[in-house]
Amino acid sequence: MLNKKNKLYYFIKKFSENHINNILKYKNLNVIYIYDKDYPLNKIIDLRNVCKKNKIKFYLSDNLKYINYLRPDGIHLPAKNKKAVLNIRKNFDIIGTVYNQMDYYKKIRQGCSLVFLSPLFITNKYSNNKKLGIIKFNLLSLNWNANIIALGGIKKENIKRIKLTKSVGFGGISFFEK
Repeated sequence: MLNKKNKLYYFIKKFSENHINNILKYKNLNVIYIYDKDYPLNKIIDLRNVCKKNKIKFYLSDNLKYINYLRPDGIHLPAKNKKAVLNIRKNFDIIGTVYNQMDYYKKIRQGCSLVFLSPLFITNKYSNNKKLGIIKFNLLSLNWNANIIALGGIKKENIKRIKLTKSVGFGGISFFEK
């Protein structure tokens, strides 16, 4: 069951009107837009405006070019992004995605205060032998100082199992779209 302390992160690739209902349905929700260069910039601005109007934090994923133009609350750095983040204004959140211990140390050097640890459960992208599960998830993140968010394969059926991890919330796509 969801409680008020959980931080929720909704990944959106293409913004449409039905996303507004999904965004407004949850308390303590943050939106991460997964940048697509072929997607019109005015749609991204519409998403940002909906988030700002409803006091929802808006993050831009893996695109440092549009930070000054879109003025997001923070940036999300996927595990493949190894570049240092420079010239960031104060009160700017940097979030990273990690899959292992080495990724974690790279993200800490990049200045991430929050990390997504993925995949917790089975997804279409990650099979049964790639998922971490609750025990591996907790062991891997045992001595980490950053706040940890569970990511990958989270559904309504396994939401209660997230309480068994040391994560402070979870993120996903399909969980919020159903």
